[in-house]
Amino acid sequence: FSWTPTYLRDAVPGGAAWAGGAVTVFWVAMTVGRFATGALIGRIPLMRLNGTLAAGGALAAVVALAAPGPAAATVGVALSGLCFSGIFGLILAETAERFPNVAGTALGGVVAAGG
Repeated sequence: FSWTPTYLRDAVPGGAAWAGGAVTVFWVAMTVGRFATGALIGRIPLMRLNGTLAAGGALAAVVALAAPGPAAATVGVALSGLCFSGIFGLILAETAERFPNVAGTALGGVVAAGG
């Protein structure tokens, strides 16, 4: 979402100040989503939770990109932050769970690929 301020400033009416505010909403939603994801771990299988977050985040990103105005774009940005928040951590947790004997190497590979 590093491209979000430029996109929102140029494509959605509202200007740079609004775009900066929308990005703030994204990062606040990311923080809330990380706490919520942490509360769901152990209650929902990791891959199901990850798939649900990925699908929700993709749908929310479409809403943000197709929004006709600032209010709808802000909702899409907030929901995408909420959904995308837990994906990387869940991938790390799933990797460690699937490959406990080589967790260090596997996690290193995931982090390197994520970079």
